[in-house]
Amino acid sequence: MSYNKEFLVPKDTETLMKDNPKHVTEIENSYLQYRRLPRMFDDKGRTPSESIKNLNKLGHVTEAAYHKARYYNRVIKQELKQKLVLEYTPVTRLLMNIGENVIYSNHTLIALHPLYGVPYIPSSAIKGAIRHAVIHEKYNGDKEKALADAEFFIRCFGAGRDVTENQQKGELIFLDAYPKRDIKSLELDVQTVHYQDYYTSQGAKAPTDDQQPVPIYYSAVGKANFEIIIGTLNADFENSQLDMLGEYARIALEEYGIGAKTSSGYGLGHVTSHAKDE
Repeated sequence: MSYNKEFLVPKDTETLMKDNPKHVTEIENSYLQYRRLPRMFDDKGRTPSESIKNLNKLGHVTEAAYHKARYYNRVIKQELKQKLVLEYTPVTRLLMNIGENVIYSNHTLIALHPLYGVPYIPSSAIKGAIRHAVIHEKYNGDKEKALADAEFFIRCFGAGRDVTENQQKGELIFLDAYPKRDIKSLELDVQTVHYQDYYTSQGAKAPTDDQQPVPIYYSAVGKANFEIIIGTLNADFENSQLDMLGEYARIALEEYGIGAKTSSGYGLGHVTSHAKDE
């Protein structure tokens, strides 16, 4: 790649890149490529679609990056006294963390690990999805009832000081989930807003057909399978409760979905394995 003022960076960084164009091509972390090396905008303030397509190829992610991510998960997994290992395969596209603020006006970025640059499912998203499913399936959507159950709900997920007099840490540990096989590219999805003026004005302007449609692009994970690891350092954690959590995890991933736009069918998948103490 030759330097051609493609990037929107400070002047001193631009000079450095111009003098050392090889450094740009050697950035292996796609997280940095997405979020720290933004592309120039066109005359409408939008990122050229060709740049986004090139980023989606994940050409900068090496096999070593995937290996490191999986390796550290294996190390942590060995330290867990009891654990569940779930293999989650999305049957629809997966959108993670697309609500984060980004520099691009017409493109929403997916979650990439800041250290490894690989697509992943953050542990907080896994915990939140399962917790949500437990509240609705076990407690019929009654959050107060769930928070009153110290034997299962609080023990698994914990509670803050706004719930209990003394903040209580949950006994379960949720790890970030990485693809079991390398993902070579992301898929480009799109949502077109036809009446932007109507929505931005909160109905003050009519949704007329003379308004310019604005396509919003999403980077999404397509075909992949993720290893989800949930465990505890407590060797006395009840097996029956761990089994129950595994079933709720399956329901969460297969029926509720994970990530963004689940109401539109995104993030639904199959749990193809459910192993304990693997």
